[in-house]
Amino acid sequence: LPDTPILLYCGQINWKKNILRILESCAMLKSKGLSFTLVLAGQGPDAHAIRAKVDTLGLGAYTRFTGHITDETYLYGLYQNADLFVFPSLYDTSGMVVREAAAMETPSVVVRGSATAEPITDGENGFLCEDTTESLYSVLRRALADPASTRRIGKTARTTIYLSWDEIAARAVERYAALIEKCKYAKI
Repeated sequence: LPDTPILLYCGQINWKKNILRILESCAMLKSKGLSFTLVLAGQGPDAHAIRAKVDTLGLGAYTRFTGHITDETYLYGLYQNADLFVFPSLYDTSGMVVREAAAMETPSVVVRGSATAEPITDGENGFLCEDTTESLYSVLRRALADPASTRRIGKTARTTIYLSWDEIAARAVERYAALIEKCKYAKI
């Protein structure tokens, strides 16, 4: 990857994931002369159309398509090297990728009010934008303009969003124990 700020999207390469919003925001960054590399990691039914849109917007030199990554070492390396994880999807109900980014201390940019925004407090452990190109552009520009603050927000994301499998298992055991206890005294 070039020595520029890295904006990472990881997921299905499908218009329903709001990828057009990412591309249009990056075109605005480019028009303002800002340096960045957009990495689109994944595969999907709209890959050819999205590549064509990248070319139409003049983002070819700014964009890398990785295809589907099966080796988690490479995937986590991308998360770790990214300055921001950009995931404006309104389609997803849970942001596992947001937690993966947080595990690598990479803050996410998501749409306010979306399901993926649930664990994020704007400016503390991630960034929230409205579902507009201008809002996403504004958040990206602000985050890239203050890399020290963005790194601090990524560190906070790790401590507040990321859950290890041990933590998930412990929470599941606690929940099952509470349900069992509740059922003991319930009238059946």
